[in-house]
Amino acid sequence: MLEICTPELIRRIGLELGLLLRCLVYNLFCYNLFCYNLFCYNLFIQPEPHKLIDFIPDFIMICCPAFKGDPNTEGIRKENFTIINFEKKEVLIGKTEYSGEIKKGIFSVLNFMLLIIHRVLPMHCSANMGVEKRDIAIFFGLSGTGKTTLSADQYRLLIGDDQHGWIQSNIFNFEGRCYAKVIYLSEEKESDIWNVIKNGAIVEDTRFFKDQRMIDF
Repeated sequence: MLEICTPELIRRIGLELGLLLRCLVYNLFCYNLFCYNLFCYNLFIQPEPHKLIDFIPDFIMICCPAFKGDPNTEGIRKENFTIINFEKKEVLIGKTEYSGEIKKGIFSVLNFMLLIIHRVLPMHCSANMGVEKRDIAIFFGLSGTGKTTLSADQYRLLIGDDQHGWIQSNIFNFEGRCYAKVIYLSEEKESDIWNVIKNGAIVEDTRFFKDQRMIDF
């Protein structure tokens, strides 16, 4: 039996013409609990405070990095897992400290529900827009192929760097912030990303120079 050891994080994902997925996130038994909470707080679009009074989630996500699954009894391949139950409207994540699984889990839900129910095309892409002509450019590619780099153009407006929806009248971002890879990051090549990594930023799965608080990209 798991004990809830943190207040729930209420976040709304997807914001365009009433296309909302209200999500309730529980982070359990994490030694770096504040990082997971802050990750959800920053990445997901937040509802206005007055809308939390009668808030009812569409999906509940439970993230428990310390919980280890048993492939012999639970029908899973490994000890780490992400399980989505559309009938109960729940997402269960275990045995992984990668906070990206939180966003990937709920975006997997969006990829199904938006397409099937709302006829919205979900896209794994980055997107930006011209300042004067308001023309939109979309950059597709697998993770790590440069979508964020291409969209972070100082002469264009950034829409988002990873997950978007395409409707007849618009392109919209699922996220409230960006979640960029920083491997081999340099100020010369990606100055926008470089400049936002400062005290208070969430950076995971990286290395530091020995005895320093400086990231070794």
